[in-house]
Amino acid sequence: MAANAPLHVVEDCRGFLRVLSDGTVVRPTPPAAALAEGVPADPSVEWKDAVYDAALGLGLRVYKPAAAAGGGERKLPIVVYYHGGGFCIGSYAWPPFHAGCSRLAVGLGAVVISANYRLAPEHRLPAAIDDAAAVLAWLRDHASTDPWLAEHADVTIVLVAG
Repeated sequence: MAANAPLHVVEDCRGFLRVLSDGTVVRPTPPAAALAEGVPADPSVEWKDAVYDAALGLGLRVYKPAAAAGGGERKLPIVVYYHGGGFCIGSYAWPPFHAGCSRLAVGLGAVVISANYRLAPEHRLPAAIDDAAAVLAWLRDHASTDPWLAEHADVTIVLVAG
């Protein structure tokens, strides 16, 4: 390509992701308010955000049924959920993924952990897989120190989905 050729879109993933002719990746960033508006209040589930890799700016969201708030003898299984998007788009904060994880937590009676991971093409595979493994390491390392996990989660029953 000539050095002075105008930039053009080479790949367009329905506006979620555009790759320009010089290799630049353009991702529109949805405003935080738009993500928050898409998350309906659901009194049957509680959730909180945490960071599992501060250096990479990667976070996760932990869900638990509100009925588990009082604790109890029976601890809940853990479901670690990796959002869809073909390793290229998506976030645990997107309303459809948030709603799905909320339903999993209440419907299964489980603690659900949903995590972000580095996205391609900016971060080629195996970056996302390395991040997925880091989430499991975070769970191992925080099982006894995170209050929700220590009180409600049965770390002997961990299922992976996504």
